[in-house]
Amino acid sequence: RREKAKANPSSYLTLLQEFPMTVREVFTKKGTNLFNQDKIATQRINIIQGGDNTPKPGNGFLNWKRSPTGKIIGVEWDETPHGDISILEHPHWLSAEAQDNEKSPIDGLYVGGCDSIDQGTSDSSYATNNKKGSELAILIKKRVLDGGYFRTTSNLYVAKYNKRSSNVRDDWDNALKLSYYFNAEVNIEYTKIGIVSHFRDNKMYHMLKKRPTINLTSGDPNKNTHLIGTTAGGTIIDHQDMKVASYIDSFYDQIWFMEMLDQLQNYNRDDRTKFDMVIAMGLCELADEDLMGKVAGIPLPKESKGLQTFGYYTDPNTGYKKYGVIPGKVNRQDEMSKILQSEADKFNNHGGVQWIDMTDPSNPVVNY
Repeated sequence: RREKAKANPSSYLTLLQEFPMTVREVFTKKGTNLFNQDKIATQRINIIQGGDNTPKPGNGFLNWKRSPTGKIIGVEWDETPHGDISILEHPHWLSAEAQDNEKSPIDGLYVGGCDSIDQGTSDSSYATNNKKGSELAILIKKRVLDGGYFRTTSNLYVAKYNKRSSNVRDDWDNALKLSYYFNAEVNIEYTKIGIVSHFRDNKMYHMLKKRPTINLTSGDPNKNTHLIGTTAGGTIIDHQDMKVASYIDSFYDQIWFMEMLDQLQNYNRDDRTKFDMVIAMGLCELADEDLMGKVAGIPLPKESKGLQTFGYYTDPNTGYKKYGVIPGKVNRQDEMSKILQSEADKFNNHGGVQWIDMTDPSNPVVNY
């Protein structure tokens, strides 16, 4: 009956529940939340039955690379089955698909969502609780690479970490390493802000995402905010859940972490603290939503780069103030000509179409 039902995810999942053969299957249940359960079940079966052709995350550790003075200069991946961090796809700039101008970290290609904790197992009730307690969960999502929607993967969750260690600083540090490794701003839940001090102490405060627009009182993306993280209010939680549901509807077949599918399947809105990865996923989706319409790519040269600099200056010979081309500034007309030609080539190579992102009216961004 199982073999015959494999083509029907819903029937197959019912048989797993009725006639379990493993401990995992004993506790498998079909969820009743707003997420599309048939699509979640389909992807679970795709992973179970996919064999060698199924993408499989690798486990390992991320270790800091430091200078002789102790300054952080990078991270190294150490793959081992016993590792706490799972990575499906490493940063694009480290892959064979990266073009010559994509060999360094790209801003905005990855975003992170982190449901943090403020205590480890050694100083909380988690260690003695017979039910699973809250754990730190961080997910990294790959967005869309400029000009590479069909050349590379996109809208893909590429890395995860989900654990509560004896020392909570170990969990904070692993979240920081993932953020650094993928050059991803991390959207945290504001109720657990102990992690903020860890990022700040390691000079990585800038890697924490400012409060998403949907969570601002004004709702105005043009207003700057110094607030960090997302509050856990009812309407914000509802919005996160809807964003996660939308992702499942469109990209369920790109979720390759079985633990994510387990939590998505069993998620309970009224007991959400037990579903750390669902919360982290919602925070990721909010971070991605804030970048809507902005594809990640190598920044184009600024038009001002090749212009001569005019203004007032003091003549070193006479001591009098003059106006004109400021001495010492190089005339780069030839370079400017090359830049303009490059812009024209990009326009033509992308079908003669360009659009202007007016998310920030004071800083229009031209995209091809």
